[in-house]
Amino acid sequence: MKRLVIVLLFLAVLLLDMCIAIAWSNGIEKRFERQAKRQTYQAVIIFFGDFTSDYKAIGDETTRRLNKALEYQSKRAKTTFICVGGSRPKHGAKGSEIMAAYLIKHGIDKQNIIVDASSFDTRGNLEDSFTILEDKDWRDIGLVSSSIHLYRIEKIISSMNHDSSMKFSYLPYLYKAAIPPISLFKRWKAINYEWVSYFLYAMPE
Repeated sequence: MKRLVIVLLFLAVLLLDMCIAIAWSNGIEKRFERQAKRQTYQAVIIFFGDFTSDYKAIGDETTRRLNKALEYQSKRAKTTFICVGGSRPKHGAKGSEIMAAYLIKHGIDKQNIIVDASSFDTRGNLEDSFTILEDKDWRDIGLVSSSIHLYRIEKIISSMNHDSSMKFSYLPYLYKAAIPPISLFKRWKAINYEWVSYFLYAMPE
């Protein structure tokens, strides 16, 4: 009987965690969606998400982000797409280069793509991106990732030194419209991963 009670309590905690996680991420998604009013940007930064298990191709999460970014190609204004992250020297893999190949395959001119092949984490992605933005003197920037990752990105940017004239728009793919689709379980896992990453970042050194 005691074991059954423990199991039920454990399941109740998991269910509560899932409900809170989904509600929180829906709120973040809606906030970013309201704020992102522009349709064209000087640059759109796409953050790497994942590889396939053999490190030879991008995974579903990265693909969702790239498909969202493709919405911002425009015939009216030139937008440069900056692919950042995914450096895995141990596996001989550079995720950002595979991301660039995906964009080219889907109609983006190679000349409108910049690849950062050296960074491997979110802070490094941003540091390298700021170097590119400052060099190009770009001020109107779109940031593409999942809503929960963009939440962490927003907090990191607020703590970094960068040109205050830069304007960032946070452009999450919508979970209900994600291509490829994402299951509720995978979404829940991703949210908890972001929570852990955020709290580790927020902890004093």
